[in-house]
Amino acid sequence: MKKIKLTVIALFFLGSTAFAQSNEVQSAFNKMFPSAENVKWSQEDATQWEAEFNINDQKFSANFSGDGTWLETERELSTIWIG
Repeated sequence: MKKIKLTVIALFFLGSTAFAQSNEVQSAFNKMFPSAENVKWSQEDATQWEAEFNINDQKFSANFSGDGTWLETERELSTIWIG
């Protein structure tokens, strides 16, 4: 029974930490990309979050560290075949 309580407490603590990080990340994202639409978040690894989103019908992704520091932004480009 003690193991179950400790496990529940540990999961709650880890979940709260991730939630706090996502609030900082969300705030930084909103400041950089206020016109972003269809935002989908994923956690890249233990220290990095990625948002996939659209601006003016173009697809982007942006990565942030857990404290909200911007790391990179990528834009999807179309392939044009010539020839």
